[in-house]
Amino acid sequence: MLINRSYKLFVAFVLLVLCKSVWASGNEALQLLNSMTNAMQEKSYHGNFVYLSDNKLENMVFVHRKQNGSVSERLYSLNGEAREILRDNDALTCIWPDTQSVVIDTSVINSQLPAQLPIDLEQLSGSYDFKVLGEERIAGLQTKVVSIQPKDSYRYGYQYWIDKASSLLVKTSVLNENGAVVEQFMFTQLSVDNVDDKLLRPVSKSSNFQQHKIEPRASAVAPKVADSKWRVRMLPYGFSLTMHQRQMEPKAVEHLVFSDGMSSLSVFIEKKSSSDQALSGYSNMGAVNAFGRYEDKYHITAVGEVPAQTARLIGEALVLETN
Repeated sequence: MLINRSYKLFVAFVLLVLCKSVWASGNEALQLLNSMTNAMQEKSYHGNFVYLSDNKLENMVFVHRKQNGSVSERLYSLNGEAREILRDNDALTCIWPDTQSVVIDTSVINSQLPAQLPIDLEQLSGSYDFKVLGEERIAGLQTKVVSIQPKDSYRYGYQYWIDKASSLLVKTSVLNENGAVVEQFMFTQLSVDNVDDKLLRPVSKSSNFQQHKIEPRASAVAPKVADSKWRVRMLPYGFSLTMHQRQMEPKAVEHLVFSDGMSSLSVFIEKKSSSDQALSGYSNMGAVNAFGRYEDKYHITAVGEVPAQTARLIGEALVLETN
């Protein structure tokens, strides 16, 4: 759903720059990204933004408060159903007025960050060029535009508009291998350091809604990569295996994440059954591409914010070792 994708987009932006906060460099683009990291974490701010993906436009309110070491957030949809997401540190509360339901998830935030992420500047420099393109006025704010340009067609490009005064992210675009925008968000109004309690209160009166609580799966284990019989024959330059988990319930699924430090792709492997209706070939939604195929008694799904050819290359490169 769009509101979930929008929240994950915000989380992804913050985590993406967190991975680069260790870079000690005089490069202006990297310095701007480092400043953005601190601002997105440490400052309190709120505003309206629009989110464009898959030719669908969502208008939302976003509130972020950092106070006494705690983080509180609220994301509220202004069009369609009055859906909203509240964050209190590591817990998310999702309110769905149409179905009168509330979902409390204590596992979402931690699950966003892969177990290992390559953050070596030299490695990333082999795949991307970082540069400042200039300045542009967005939502009444003067911003600097940072470009992260891929050196091949196996990954997306990114552009960030960073407020010169506050260092907050004001706008971002995800660009496909042809340079076309496939995902974008932009603040249309942004206020800094002025967040009181009323801005974090939900609009929906949900006290009588049915509640569902999602706990971290105790059955999910993270075996060593050597425990898997699946091997990948080849990867695009710069990509490596950064996470590997096996989930046993409700059915056995292996989950592998491949990343170059900027872009990432998840691969899910599960045994097929005669009743399963699984993806065969390509699927697309905005910046997300998926590729599915069958291998012996298994079904493989590769999905992520990468070009279609990357999803296919990695999805087809996985093989089952029989020895």
